[in-house]
Amino acid sequence: SESALIKAGENFIFVIPDPNGAAIYKLDKNYNLIWKKVTPILLDPVKSQVKNEKIFILGYDQKKNRVALLEYDLNGKLEKIKYFAKQYNLARDFVITNTKTYVAVTEYSPNNNSDIIIYSDEGIKLTLSSPNMDDVNFIKPYKNGLLIIGTTLGKSENVLIAYKTFDNKTVWAKIIDLGMDEKPVRVAIKNNEITLEILSTDNMGAEKDV
Repeated sequence: SESALIKAGENFIFVIPDPNGAAIYKLDKNYNLIWKKVTPILLDPVKSQVKNEKIFILGYDQKKNRVALLEYDLNGKLEKIKYFAKQYNLARDFVITNTKTYVAVTEYSPNNNSDIIIYSDEGIKLTLSSPNMDDVNFIKPYKNGLLIIGTTLGKSENVLIAYKTFDNKTVWAKIIDLGMDEKPVRVAIKNNEITLEILSTDNMGAEKDV
């Protein structure tokens, strides 16, 4: 779909799953194919973006069972593969700020809980956990750190939002409970004001955007 296209100058990039990994397509402004590449690892792609004249693809390496971030140039040449987190952690989102990269994963523990962990390529590790099962959907640059948006599952699933600095200090954290099961579907930040779109689902399966 057109919403899956990522702008790359006058052209477009989109990434979809492929039996041999992830397929990367570059299209011209008239949607004609310029080139197609398939990742050299069996990657389940999660998020992609174009930044600093590079294509970044976050996903899960199904052979190594690790979170992987692949970096291509705009001609389709693979430049780097970086691995993050422990085995079997789930890739969720990533941001690139200047030259730093932050990758958000959901980490499951032996006691059937899950926590939100954010790794950087410079050794920084941010954590967000509660007694419930926590899952991360989005991370965004925010003030002097990162905004973390996800869900926490207790008696019901609610939206979890927190602001953490890069030294792992939690400035604030909030749970949004609208009386049903909620999950975030979109987040926007403008002038440090946060706008969340939340999908609520009742126990009969009815959905409502709020």
